[in-house]
Formats: sequence, structure tokens, C-alpha cells
Amino acid sequence: MYQHLKLLLLCLLTTSMMTAQDTADIHFSLNECISNFSGDNMDFSEFQSTSKLCSTLGISENGLYRRNPQVNKHSCTPGVNNTLAMCVEADQSCDYQADSDGAIRFEVMVRATEANPSGISRISFYQKAPMFFDWIDGASGLNNLPRRYGVRVTVDDNEVYRMEDLFTSTGWRERVFDFTSDPDFQVNQNTTFAFELTAYCPIGNGANASVWDIDELSIFGVGAPLANSGGTLTGGPFTYCVGDGAADNIPTDGITLSGNTGTNSQWVVTDADGNILGLPPTFSAVDFDGAGAGTCLVWHLSFENGLTGAAVGMNANDLQGCYSLSNPITVNRNIDGAVCESLCAVAGGTLAGGPFTYCVGDGAADNIPADGITLEGNSGTNAQWVVTDADGMILGLPPTFSAVDFDGAGAGTCIVWHLSFEDGLMGAEMGMNADDLQGCFSLSNP
Repeated sequence: MYQHLKLLLLCLLTTSMMTAQDTADIHFSLNECISNFSGDNMDFSEFQSTSKLCSTLGISENGLYRRNPQVNKHSCTPGVNNTLAMCVEADQSCDYQADSDGAIRFEVMVRATEANPSGISRISFYQKAPMFFDWIDGASGLNNLPRRYGVRVTVDDNEVYRMEDLFTSTGWRERVFDFTSDPDFQVNQNTTFAFELTAYCPIGNGANASVWDIDELSIFGVGAPLANSGGTLTGGPFTYCVGDGAADNIPTDGITLSGNTGTNSQWVVTDADGNILGLPPTFSAVDFDGAGAGTCLVWHLSFENGLTGAAVGMNANDLQGCYSLSNPITVNRNIDGAVCESLCAVAGGTLAGGPFTYCVGDGAADNIPADGITLEGNSGTNAQWVVTDADGMILGLPPTFSAVDFDGAGAGTCIVWHLSFEDGLMGAEMGMNADDLQGCFSLSNP
């Protein structure tokens, strides 16, 4: 009837030996089951899955659930090997209903690319429709047991697999559904597979409850594990004089990152022993000035969901999950005066010329002549002319002092300075005050 009918015998086989030899990419033990009729039986959030490290498979945030849980509830029952299992009410019709609200549902997200195809190889679970139901901390009694169940899979609401009219069993029995030879389950792009497990067709013995039990749900993938890479960092090392109140931030272009791969990304700052000091949004957001003397290491971390240990106060050597750290960039923090002086060896220089006096507001340009000011003794990587008012508020940052026309400035006093500075200077903006400059800099006489 369906294109997968030829797999029926394979689907009905119990393959305990196969499942014992490998580890599921995703596993729902269902041991967390809670149902005490105070609302817990409408809440499926306790059913958390465990995942293989770096698996290409993931479970959607819905987890394991049923639609309209206020009606389609769950209970708990003794499971395989004396653990807990989940039980649900079966559909009453003897005709299989695709997309039934009563189905047990979960969505599997497959991460894949053309270069790294992946997919789902099989799922397995234990099921039974017992003669007598047994609810933990609840009722027990005769079960109007469902005789059939079905498995259906869709991608973007398009059915890719259906197996219906499968026989339930009165005792726990593992069933494996093998998709290894099915091309619909092998993909080369990110794809979400929506699964439905539906029990139906009660035997009709007059009992009020019609219960189906399920336990130990496993999903297996194919393809190579995810290849996370923290990437390669270039830049630095950086050395700062700390504790002087001037911000010590790595410039935004001070470190470059290349070759990183992974779903999630995080910058990490540790001490020399790997203890995590910070988890900033970017390396340039860290002000090392208040850290005291010592050495910091800056890393880039790539990781998949489920990472643990990435917290301030923890050690990066104790991270657990699917992750990769880049090479570190060293930041040296100094407080020694002589060292700091040598690190910031810039000089704004000495200006000679002026003072200058102009009658402004008459429409005639009032510019300092190009030879009106001389500059000597300046040193530093970068240079800038600065015009302030008498209180140090920055009025202009001209390319040269002679470019400024003071005619439109109104009455008052301006001061012209020469500024030498290294990369990372902050505060050199119109409207800011020259007294608040931060970084490695030096102003000339005015």
C-alpha cells in the first residue's frame, strides 16, 4: 500500500543485539515521568533527552509531547527493568488517523551540508498494551487495550514514511524502525523530521481506560560527528599598564578570527591557569585596567547546545560537551612604573607661535597662517590637531590648525593643541572633554 511496505518485516524485528552495540544519538529514558493528577499529567516538560556528543541530530525545543495536552494527557507506569515509563490514552477509531492529536510526537533536527551529509538511520522504543493498566500513584484495572499502532514521519508537513496497523503486545517489546536504505532520511541540508507514534483500535472489552505504554525511545543518526572548530586567532600579544584609571581595551581590529565552525560562539577570558574570568560578547568589550597585574588569555569558543562548565569561576579545562577552543592571545597587565612609561612613549610635542587675536563675525576668514605655529619634539604612532574651548571641551579635530576658520565661532577663547597617541585612544570626539581622553596619549602645550 505504501512505498515502505517492503520494510514491514524489518520494522517488526527485535534487534536488541544491534542497539546494544552502539549508542543512540538521542535517548528518552522517560524515567523522569511525573503524573499526580494536579496538572503534571498535562505537562510533558519532564521528558528530557540525552544526546551523544557532537551528534548531527538534535531534538526541537518541544521535546516529547502531545497536542492539546489538557485533553491528551499522560500517566506513569512501571517500565522496562523496573524503571518508569509513560502511558497515554489510545485513539478509539480502528482506522489509523494520520496527524492525530493523540499521537506521541517529537521533532528531530538533522544538521547537514553538501560537504557533510547526515540523516536518521533508525528509531527504537519499547511498547506494550497491557491487559491491566497500572498508574503509579494512581488507579489500576482492566485495560481496553489498543490492538494497533502506527509510526508516521513528515518533513515540512509532507509525509515521507508511514507504517500503520502494527500489532501491539501485552508485554514489553522493543521495536526498531530502520531507515538506513531510505533516501528520504539521508539529507545534505538542515532538515527537521516530525515523528508521530499513535496507538488505536481498542479491543472492546468494556473497560473505561484504553492505555498504551512506551519506554526507552532512541534515535540513531548516520554521518560524521559535527566538526567544531574554535578557529585561529591572530593578533597581540597586548601589554597594558593597569590601575591608572585609563581604559585598557583591545582594539576592535586587534584580533582576527578565522576558520571557526559550530552552532554557537563565545569569547572567553581566562587567567594563565585556565580559570574563566569573563565571557564577554567580544574581546574589545573587556577593560583590563581593573584586573591588577598578571596575565590574561583570550580564546574563542565554538560549541553545540548542551555545553556545561562555561561559567565565570569555572576552569576551561573542565568544559564538557561538543566544543572547541581556539589558540589563546596573551594580554600582559603591568603596574610597574618604569615598564608603563616605556610602554607609552609618546609625546605631544612643543608648540611655538601665537597667541592669535581675531575680529570674528565680519564674514572675513580668520585662519591661523600655515606657518603660524611650529611643532617640535612630537612622537607616537598617530597624530591629531585638537581645538578646545577654555574648559577643554573639544570643538574640532581639524587635519591642521590652519584649516580652522574662527570667524563663525563667536566671541571667546579657543585653545589649539597637538595630540600624539597610540591605537585604542578613546574620547577624542567633538563634544567630549580633552581631560577625559583614555589610552596611551600625550597633549602638547596649548
